[in-house]
Amino acid sequence: MQFLAWCEGRSVTLLGDAAHLMSPFSGEGANRATRDAADLALALVGKEDWRTAIRGYEAAMLARAEEAAVGAAEGIDEVFSEDGLSHVLGFMEHMAAHHE
Repeated sequence: MQFLAWCEGRSVTLLGDAAHLMSPFSGEGANRATRDAADLALALVGKEDWRTAIRGYEAAMLARAEEAAVGAAEGIDEVFSEDGLSHVLGFMEHMAAHHE
């Protein structure tokens, strides 16, 4: 699976859903956006210049996003397969059993 990153030399950086477009089947959207925002803020208040800080943030964020995108792709494949309904029901039963 190949993931795209935006071009270097632009005047913006991205975070959250804008930075890592993927299906919602990993359920990590809000958590990713919060983590991205925190990481970007910490990078910008560091001792590096802001361009270096943003490049470091983007490299770490893209590596994490790639891992999450693989999970989202696997999730969508499982849901929309021949046994997707049984997979979803099994997952819900598992979640219910662990939240009692």
